[in-house]
Amino acid sequence: DVLAPRRLARVGGARGVRDVVAGAHHSLLVTHAGGVLSCGHNAAGQLGHGSQRSFAPERVPFPGDDRTVIVGAAAGYAHSLFVDATGRAFACGSNARGALGLGDHVDSAYRPARTPPPGSR
Repeated sequence: DVLAPRRLARVGGARGVRDVVAGAHHSLLVTHAGGVLSCGHNAAGQLGHGSQRSFAPERVPFPGDDRTVIVGAAAGYAHSLFVDATGRAFACGSNARGALGLGDHVDSAYRPARTPPPGSR
């Protein structure tokens, strides 16, 4: 446990971190370049990068990663949501009670999955 704030070295590349959001046991850092780093507990896949847990921020891969620019993120108890510059939404983690918007056939998503547009089901 860290009881006082401390600076993370070289997080987010040259342009740094634009936004930070936190869930129950995980954190998401959105960079100025449109990438996402995550760290913490990953029991349901909420980190989006496959590690069971991550004590240092790791890059979250997105479908079409070289073209995906993330502009917003939110974190729930065991899930994470993202929106890109074109308005597409992505989700990972626990889909309990449909939290990811991926339908009832998915229990968890361990990598960010694109959520269907409204009215497409």
